[in-house]
Amino acid sequence: MVLVACAPETSDTIGGETQWIDVAGGRLKTQVFAHVSDGRRPILILILHGDIPNPPPDYQYLFAKLLVEGIPGSTERSAALRAALGARWERKSIVAAGILRPGYADPSGDRSSGEMGRAVGDNYTPEVVDAVAAAARDLKAKYDASEVVLVGHSGGGAIAANVLGRHPDVASYALLVACGCDPEAWRARMRAQQPGSVWDEPISSLMPLSLVDGIARDTRVRLLAGENDDVILPSDIARYAIALRARDIEVRLTVAPGLGHNILMSPEAFRELGLLVGVLGDAD
Repeated sequence: MVLVACAPETSDTIGGETQWIDVAGGRLKTQVFAHVSDGRRPILILILHGDIPNPPPDYQYLFAKLLVEGIPGSTERSAALRAALGARWERKSIVAAGILRPGYADPSGDRSSGEMGRAVGDNYTPEVVDAVAAAARDLKAKYDASEVVLVGHSGGGAIAANVLGRHPDVASYALLVACGCDPEAWRARMRAQQPGSVWDEPISSLMPLSLVDGIARDTRVRLLAGENDDVILPSDIARYAIALRARDIEVRLTVAPGLGHNILMSPEAFRELGLLVGVLGDAD
């Protein structure tokens, strides 16, 4: 799914603690930022980037950093991002980890183990989904997190949705931004626009719509679509919302006017995350 860099920073300047998580078949790189205060168990927020490997993805690390260290600067955009999270956010105990998806390399040259595929909706495989779930369990145990929130952009949203359905014990909350929640519909459009054998070859990706019945009923999901997204159509994301509602899963779909595909770093995404997490982690 088409993706461009969401910020000019690279992982060399983003910082955080690099942690390699052992999974079946190798290990995944995570960049972890933590703020734990008042002895409260933290909320663990895991961020998954999209499909396109160039430029090498690191905006998942930056998103994690901003959640924990705050949004710097005095620009109108910085103020909007801070306001979007809400006044309570800075008082929360949070561990945020950007995950480098299996098979991908980041700007530092580090590469997670596994198969990246060809960015044609073919890398949401059981192996990839299970590796992400294993990393989530590892980090939840390591930090004794009270809750796990999955944040996925584009193809990362498809993987997060598959984790919800295949591993319902892993996370109770998810924010899926410009989510590739219906890979079959996306591939059908690509097949019509770009005729070629790559779209006709069989794939082993898991499909979020086929895993909805496995999602725990107390899961809360927020979906954010860009009104002008020509990569993942809002109607694709709406089909996933309809399927969740049919299972009585709490879901909110927001279609942001004027926005396109690369919207993870937008105030709208931060606002949806703030609303989703709500009072989690606040002191009694």
